[in-house]
Amino acid sequence: MNPISVIKEAIKEVPIVKYALGIAGVVAGIAIIKSFNLSNKDIPLISILIMLGLMILLFVFASLTKSQDKILKFAGYLLEK
Repeated sequence: MNPISVIKEAIKEVPIVKYALGIAGVVAGIAIIKSFNLSNKDIPLISILIMLGLMILLFVFASLTKSQDKILKFAGYLLEK
C-alpha cells in the first residue's frame, strides 16, 4: 500500500483527518525545536504560539475554499496551496 493513497482514502472517509495531519505537523515542529536543547525557556513557548496562529490561518483558508462566493473561494484556494 502506498502511504499517500492511504492518507487520501482516510481524508475521503473522514474529512477531519486533514486537520489531524496539521496538528501532527505542529507536534513534529515542537519536537524538532525541543531537540535543539535551547537554554532559553521562552523559545518553545513562542514557537507554540506562532504555530497555533499558523494553524488558525490554515483553518481560515480551508474554510474560504468552501465559500459560495467565487472570489473568496479562489482567494482561499490560492492561499491554501
